[in-house]
Amino acid sequence: MVANAKNYDKDAIRAFNKALEQATTYIVNHPQAAWREFVAYAPDTLNNELNKRAWKDTLTRFALRPAAVDWQRYDDYAQFLYAHRVIATLPKARDYVPNL
Repeated sequence: MVANAKNYDKDAIRAFNKALEQATTYIVNHPQAAWREFVAYAPDTLNNELNKRAWKDTLTRFALRPAAVDWQRYDDYAQFLYAHRVIATLPKARDYVPNL
């Protein structure tokens, strides 16, 4: 998710993160029911072997607390990108990640 660090609505981001956390908790606790609800949106295109495998593999990757921020992890990733010349300057997470 990307937000403008200079112009954002803290309440909207908090509400979004809360909804994301609730959805993640539901999916992790009820993977089969959540799968059925997911494919119900477009059964002809979503209910296939690739999506079934991706669903299963993705379940363990969901952040149970999506609003939690690990500043060091962001800084380490920026350092990696900078070291590999993907980005030209080295930002600090506190300068671009909203502190909610």
